[in-house]
Amino acid sequence: MLHLLWLLLLQLNSPLAAAATYSIEGFYLDGVCSTSNAYQAHAVAVSDCTATACSNGGNLSSSSSSGGVVGSDVESIECSTDYVTSLINVLGGSTYVIVVRFEDENCTTLYYGYGTTELGTCEENKYQGGYSISALDADGSASIQYFSDPTCSSTYASVTANSSAVTNHECSSSNYAWYTSGGPQLASDSRGAVSTSSTSGSSGDGRNYSRGDIHEPVSAAYSGD
Repeated sequence: MLHLLWLLLLQLNSPLAAAATYSIEGFYLDGVCSTSNAYQAHAVAVSDCTATACSNGGNLSSSSSSGGVVGSDVESIECSTDYVTSLINVLGGSTYVIVVRFEDENCTTLYYGYGTTELGTCEENKYQGGYSISALDADGSASIQYFSDPTCSSTYASVTANSSAVTNHECSSSNYAWYTSGGPQLASDSRGAVSTSSTSGSSGDGRNYSRGDIHEPVSAAYSGD
């Protein structure tokens, strides 16, 4: 009996495992961070998160490719334990594409999350540099192409998912899952299942996605299976 009581006390005094914390950074075209003007969002796991209301962060350029007024870009940072819901909440005022990559094949440990409402246009990645074109196609499939130049003429990698993978948020062989607002944005021929590809060359500078402990360059992050 005493042994059982000792085990019970030990369990009661043991600290509960803390839920993982994610930094959700949103970028907006207005000065008040309204969802209808969000154009990009990022999610990464952090050990220490500091929430930030609307501010003109030092890493922001003067405008986005959506035609924002020069100097109007602002950002916010939310600390969350549910990165998918938070990314959707940031971008939910418009048609969006979100791609989430994981560190493991079971898609349980977040590597990063990226979402945008700037579909079909050459967009600068506000978090870590580089450029991309995202598309949500008429058949429900989605894709992102990655470029090393601001005119999006030199692609070095791409990732795509068919409509079934997008709808069911399937964990792909490359550890990706997709979330979209569901409405087709760009007509396109149908694609196959979730796939990634990379061209010869690299992103040019081996940028790291995370500002912290993640050290995989973007060019490697989107290499083939």
